[in-house]
Amino acid sequence: MDGGSPGGVTRAQIRRWTTRGYVVALLATALVSVLTSSNPEAMLLIVPSLALAAAVLFSHERVSPKLVGIAMVVGYATFAWAAVTGENAAGSAGVGICIGIWLMHRRSLILWVLALASIPLVASTAFLGDLDIAWRTALLLLLMAGVWIATVVDAESQKDLVLQLERMKDRERELSLLRERDRFAADLHDIQGHSLHAIKLKAALAERMLPGDANRAAAELGDIRRLAAEAIGQGRQLAAGTHRLNLAAELQNARELLLAAGIGTVQVELEPGLDPDRLPRGAEFAQVLREATTNIVRHARRGRVTITLTPNELTVVNNGAPPSLDGTPPLRGLAALAGRIDAAGGRLTAEARDDLFTVRVHFPPECDR
Repeated sequence: MDGGSPGGVTRAQIRRWTTRGYVVALLATALVSVLTSSNPEAMLLIVPSLALAAAVLFSHERVSPKLVGIAMVVGYATFAWAAVTGENAAGSAGVGICIGIWLMHRRSLILWVLALASIPLVASTAFLGDLDIAWRTALLLLLMAGVWIATVVDAESQKDLVLQLERMKDRERELSLLRERDRFAADLHDIQGHSLHAIKLKAALAERMLPGDANRAAAELGDIRRLAAEAIGQGRQLAAGTHRLNLAAELQNARELLLAAGIGTVQVELEPGLDPDRLPRGAEFAQVLREATTNIVRHARRGRVTITLTPNELTVVNNGAPPSLDGTPPLRGLAALAGRIDAAGGRLTAEARDDLFTVRVHFPPECDR
């Protein structure tokens, strides 16, 4: 099946247009042969050369080197005969076609020079015949060969350009698929990683409470069942392409998870009158909040966490950052999110100073328009 090129033009269409142009040019060459031949035999003598050259021309990408070789030998012989006798100005068409095709499969400058130099060399044999018409014969043969070489090289170059554009488009499709797979994997990691950390913490909490507080342990086990069901549902939504994080729910989940992890104080500060679910960048904020919460649970010591939300910015600060995170922390989840936030027009930063660890995501107001 022929691939499509940019602009909706397919390889088959380019081939049809090229073939149509070649047919018109061959008919024009035949007309020149009729008009410049002094007898019918002279017209028939160039038929083998033109027939072989046409076979090469319409072989497209499957051209046989042996066929090209035979066509060139016959073409040069016909060219030399036409130059010496001055019988037919179309005698150089066959060799012009073959040289044009041959040159398109060669990248050596030396071979190009030798091939093109052979044309005037053979045309000069016209001076071995009737000197009165030698210049006219040589010029007409050179012109015919040159026109065909230029025609073939131009047409084949356009076909090559279309093929290159098709290959570039195929690579773009492959890269798009890879990007989509990376996005899916990152979203799956966010969903499952966050849920599994929450389940792990609540399971440990239920285990500690089971001997002395069965009711509280049962409540924690119920939360574990709910978290597992949510993770399964979110995974299905992600596979169906309908998953979208809810920022208000993520704020509540983050607070509960951090408290369950033993964080002493969790403070959520919202700008007055702000509805998290109506923010244009709510999904991006929710992703960053989920990743930041998971990192605090995994890496931070007991301390204080402050989550601040405005229409264009989310900030998560905790004062339990371990010493190993001094400077710019090499957290892979945040690093991956930073690229996605940047692609959406925002900026994600993570910074550790003393024992304070700050994650901030900001979107300029113009990104919401």
